[in-house]
Amino acid sequence: MRAQGLDRRVTVGASELTLFRLADCFGVVADLLKNGLDDFPPCARCPIRPRQSAGTVESDWDSDTQSLRA
Repeated sequence: MRAQGLDRRVTVGASELTLFRLADCFGVVADLLKNGLDDFPPCARCPIRPRQSAGTVESDWDSDTQSLRA
């Protein structure tokens, strides 16, 4: 956020706050997940995957409709 100039720092009393628009934050995070950062790959190419165990449940994400299943 700071590198792109999307945050604003203010002081309220003795507290220093960092403010930013949620829409800007969403855009920054979406870009990081899609494209990665520096030497870190994007999520789709990351070799680390969640482990599967006996307690693992099937995902409720429907890839065909790009939405959560009922």
